[in-house]
Amino acid sequence: MLVFTWTLGSRKLREEEARVLKLLSGIMMMGLGLLLLFYPEGLSDALASLLVIVAALALTGVTARMKKMLMVRFHRGRSMGIKPCLQWVGTRAWPA
Repeated sequence: MLVFTWTLGSRKLREEEARVLKLLSGIMMMGLGLLLLFYPEGLSDALASLLVIVAALALTGVTARMKKMLMVRFHRGRSMGIKPCLQWVGTRAWPA
């Protein structure tokens, strides 16, 4: 855990990496909340907690991959990011 924290803190996250990390933490919190709501004994069960973590990682990975594929297809093979997209919002022409 210390190695992970040290290596993650040694460089600055890009915007996309930060979004994926936020998504992962949100899904994990939702999973733990559902576990607490429907199966409170599961919090002391190592397998149930591990399944929540694995499910959160899998769902985050699938979501990030789908978003990346859709961005590439939607932007005709160009990944533009959010800032260039905000420049043309409200205009009628798609940027060249």
